[in-house]
Amino acid sequence: NKEDLIVHLYIPLCDNEHQGIVPTSKSLGDGMSIRTNLYWATSGGTKAYFKKLPDWKLRYDELDIDSNVLERMVFEKEFEGQKVYLIADAYRGDRMEETINNYLSAISGAHKDSILLNNNTTIVAAGNADMVMFNGHNGMMDAIHVQDWPNVDGKQKDIVMNACVSYGYLQNEFMKAGGYPLVRTNTLLYPGAYVLDQIIKDWVNGVDEKQLCLNAGRTYCQKHDCGAGTKVYKTGW
Repeated sequence: NKEDLIVHLYIPLCDNEHQGIVPTSKSLGDGMSIRTNLYWATSGGTKAYFKKLPDWKLRYDELDIDSNVLERMVFEKEFEGQKVYLIADAYRGDRMEETINNYLSAISGAHKDSILLNNNTTIVAAGNADMVMFNGHNGMMDAIHVQDWPNVDGKQKDIVMNACVSYGYLQNEFMKAGGYPLVRTNTLLYPGAYVLDQIIKDWVNGVDEKQLCLNAGRTYCQKHDCGAGTKVYKTGW
């Protein structure tokens, strides 16, 4: 029916000090730096990657949304007459627990939001989104507390967790929240924004779930040495 589609993306910035990752350089692993962070400002980072794509238009850019989110950006793309909005939130790297709990609260519908864009268009966000994504270090490998987020709006959302070996993590939490795991990972990986772009494109176009994961894996393996990418991503439970 060509209604607008909303994707909300949660990104805990790469953080050498506060995340259980293999440390990278000081600037890339500075979880407070939106100028240099590996997951935000580099060629494969969400902000830098989507800003350079001509078919994704920047419609909103705001700093310090709250005590957790250092920057929020909204991009718009048109797919054959249908608008898709991508909301990308860059969380402080030391706020992994808050990132994952906000991710789950959006899936459950407990937290709903809206955003007034620069062109005076208002779009929905968080629990009002159609797909909810997580992109970054798998914080569930660390010692964090995840709250219980039962579904409150009776809606099922497609979800993506582009993080190291995310398949199997948050299984019960996703079920309670009402999220369907469209894409999770089988391997250790770098959470590059190019994979998110491919997933969104296939999701909008109604590509079969298994083919969507295969396409995501192939996109990843164009950047990394991992063959055809058949085992990188997995759909379903």
